[in-house]
Amino acid sequence: LRALRELGAGPVEVFEQIVINARNPEVQSEALAALGASKSPDAAGRLVNLLPKLSPAQRSVALDRLANSKPGATALVAGLKSGAIARADVG
Repeated sequence: LRALRELGAGPVEVFEQIVINARNPEVQSEALAALGASKSPDAAGRLVNLLPKLSPAQRSVALDRLANSKPGATALVAGLKSGAIARADVG
C-alpha cells in the first residue's frame, strides 16, 4: 500500500474497501493515505463518501488530503454544499 501511495497509483476501489473492511487501524490508515494520494479522477469523491465512516483522526487526515489538491477541494466544496460533509468537520 505504501508503494502505491508514493506512486499515486493503484485501484481506488480496493483502497476504499480496505478502509471500510480492514480490522487493523494501521492498514486502514495506509489505505486511506493511498486513496488520498491517488491521481484517479474518482479518488476524491470516494474519500468524501468515506468521511462519515472514519474515526476523527482519520477524518482529519482525509480532509487535509482533500484540501491539498484541486480535485479534492472541488469534492470537498461539493460535499459541503450537499451536506455529505458537516461544516463542523472542516473547522
